[in-house]
Amino acid sequence: MAKILSPSRSLTASLVQTPRVEDPAADGRMEWKSYTTSPRLRKGRFGGLFGAALSMRIYYPKAKTTKWPLVVVAHGFASSSKQHRTQARYLASRGYVAIAPDFANGILGLNPNHWRNADDINTVVEWALNETKGEGAKGEGSQLFGIIDHVKPMVGAIGHSAGGFAVLLAAAKKDTRIKAVALMDPVGDKAGRGLKDLRKIRCASAVTYSPASPCNDPKRDDIDEASAVELYDNLRAKPRRKILILNSYHLDGQDPPLGKTSPWLRPFVRRACEGISSEFCRKLYRRYTFGWLDYYLKDKETQLRVKPYVFRTRNRDEGLAHDLDSGLLGDYIQSG
Repeated sequence: MAKILSPSRSLTASLVQTPRVEDPAADGRMEWKSYTTSPRLRKGRFGGLFGAALSMRIYYPKAKTTKWPLVVVAHGFASSSKQHRTQARYLASRGYVAIAPDFANGILGLNPNHWRNADDINTVVEWALNETKGEGAKGEGSQLFGIIDHVKPMVGAIGHSAGGFAVLLAAAKKDTRIKAVALMDPVGDKAGRGLKDLRKIRCASAVTYSPASPCNDPKRDDIDEASAVELYDNLRAKPRRKILILNSYHLDGQDPPLGKTSPWLRPFVRRACEGISSEFCRKLYRRYTFGWLDYYLKDKETQLRVKPYVFRTRNRDEGLAHDLDSGLLGDYIQSG
């Protein structure tokens, strides 16, 4: 009688324990809560002895079975946290505490102050960690009490357009709590110390961007901004990665302007940024932004699930390699 060979225990264990590949753009299926708050955190810079309010929208998982990573979501110029509600909801459903602040130069701002916005990002991180420790205004009654790891904080930040540049400047302050940043078509200021500051960044940094348009074209004579490519080229952080989403638009890094763009508004939006935000391209932005955060802020099991969306692996059926081969992405560079 022929002897039937059984697989080794190690092989069986590896087959059982290997997690399936997961698209980071997918809804995480966790239930979440949200609330808005406006603590007076801008002391010394805006009117009054008690400081000015910093309004923010906060999204977090309902489950309190573990302590979650923290992610700050930074909006762009002439925008607000409302344009990133979908991203924040997805992050909360995937096991993050997502905080989207409203910068002082939002909808009505005429001249973005990137460094002040960077200060706000660092301030939000400090505030959230104090809240989870029970050291905020409401003590242990805070909705964030006990849900963020403040002993070994795993903090990330994402930002769109000018918000992406603010995220880079916040990371350049050498805040060791920030472990990963992911930018969506960032644009920045060439003047002053801006580009030089980026060389101080040491955390995992990803730049995902769109083709040039009037919103992000560095060759325009009337603006003095650094493009996403210029910002990436000034980074020295390792690991770092750059990806171009082909056939996308600058506004794909946020929710559609004014919600679902009305037909009569489309010509104006199209003229401003040469296109209308599409759900497919917004999904690609989530895929390569959230995947980066998942890999560098979460546990090893999560890392294995999203690895094909973070690195170009031999798996051509899904992930980064598939999207590159399919002509969805271009200008891929990865270091470290």
